[in-house]
Amino acid sequence: MPIKNHYQTLGLDNSATLDDIKKAFRQKVAQYHPDVNNSEGAESRFGEVVEAFDILSDEEKRSAYDTMLNQELNAEPLYPEQEMVLEEWGSKSKEHSEKYGRMSLEDLLMLGFIAETGVVDGLLDSAGDIIDSAADAMDGLFDLF
Repeated sequence: MPIKNHYQTLGLDNSATLDDIKKAFRQKVAQYHPDVNNSEGAESRFGEVVEAFDILSDEEKRSAYDTMLNQELNAEPLYPEQEMVLEEWGSKSKEHSEKYGRMSLEDLLMLGFIAETGVVDGLLDSAGDIIDSAADAMDGLFDLF
């Protein structure tokens, strides 16, 4: 079974940057999300876009995927372990696709904006600072005894 070309799915070439991948993902999601497209095949296409993003936006997965894609282009067979990895990625992406499809398009795009701008990281950093301060205060209490 041929490997899906996730670069083609997003309309990119294999030299695309992470920013290129994110931009293409947002454009394709806006085109195929169930909120805006109920034509035949749109749901499947939406799932393919999510899978492409899941793989290409993760540096480790992208590297492994590029290796497999090159093997296929050179008519080299995939190893059974590689095929299992592709199946696992596909299953995980299907879960993401179903989850994202249930979200409104606006919420999905906002979620991407929040992640991209680091708002979540900022909140997590603040929570970490609060936890560190509490731990320091507890250490001070224990020093009294």
